[in-house]
Amino acid sequence: MKGHLPMQIIFAVFRFQKSFKTEDAPILTRIAGLSVITLPHDHPTLKVEDGVLFNKEMTELICFPNDLSMIEYTVPDSVISIADEAFRNNDHLQKIILPENLKSIGNYAFYSMYSLKSINIPDSVTSIGYSAFGFCSGLKEITIPDGVTEIEELAFGNCRGMRYLLL
Repeated sequence: MKGHLPMQIIFAVFRFQKSFKTEDAPILTRIAGLSVITLPHDHPTLKVEDGVLFNKEMTELICFPNDLSMIEYTVPDSVISIADEAFRNNDHLQKIILPENLKSIGNYAFYSMYSLKSINIPDSVTSIGYSAFGFCSGLKEITIPDGVTEIEELAFGNCRGMRYLLL
């Protein structure tokens, strides 16, 4: 048919079983097109709020689906830890607001978020994991607060747009 363009729609839904554990979560960010996470309401250790996966107490953000189409997200105030690979490969988010009581940012937490342009690192953060912001080419500047005592290797590796890293 003339003028017809083939279209491929990728849409991934992940439904948890009760046996799914928090330490298994990094695999979720590698599912291309993941936009919906569901789990049983009575899951013993996990909770989904606004499409984002947390531990039951909501002190750890475990997975922000890589195809959840938000351009700005505010992490809940209860979160004190961003898990390894939590936001990895999300190419929609441009701005993330982290809570003032956040303590740690995990390995690869924001890895390969090409569209990310703005993120605050609160004074409460003490550690930034390995390649946490690797390949975040949209980031132009970032300020590391005085309280950070540990920055792992390549925490800001290949951030080609980075002009200022203020310590």
